[in-house]
Amino acid sequence: MPEPLANDESALLSLLIEHPHGTFEVVLRRVEIQNKTGFLSVDVIPVSGSRHVLPTHSCLGNAISMQKWMDEHIQVFAEGLTSYS
Repeated sequence: MPEPLANDESALLSLLIEHPHGTFEVVLRRVEIQNKTGFLSVDVIPVSGSRHVLPTHSCLGNAISMQKWMDEHIQVFAEGLTSYS
């Protein structure tokens, strides 16, 4: 069974995901599973578009990967750039 991280507030992650059928806010909780970090979906909130189509697992994975990349390349956004080279 996944164990939530000790500090519940810091374990939450909110992502805006653009999907062909609309935009969703996805709230995830960071958990530890056998000494590895994973994510559990807490809530999916439709922001715009069709409300009957949810983002796929791969769409969530891509959003998490992009968030990780942005966290690792903060200088790109600090300098007002739109791409990293």
